[in-house]
Amino acid sequence: MTDIDWALFWHMGGHGAYVWTGWGLALLALGVEFFTLWRRSRRHPPPSPAVLSAAGRSGAPREASRDERAAVAQPAAPGRGEPR
Repeated sequence: MTDIDWALFWHMGGHGAYVWTGWGLALLALGVEFFTLWRRSRRHPPPSPAVLSAAGRSGAPREASRDERAAVAQPAAPGRGEPR
């Protein structure tokens, strides 16, 4: 294994300022995002299962309605998007 010239690594052929600034801003944005999400989750805990079931959102998959099943069962009209 060879020794690394760290000055050349950080300089990156003259593009180091752009590269490391970009990495720094990306990490800063991710840090701010994680912090705000964490703070929001501490302020507003998730709703209880009773609230979800009363709102009709139990998390269980729902059955498709008759109209939804009919729309899936009908083939596309001829000449509409079909290759010739």
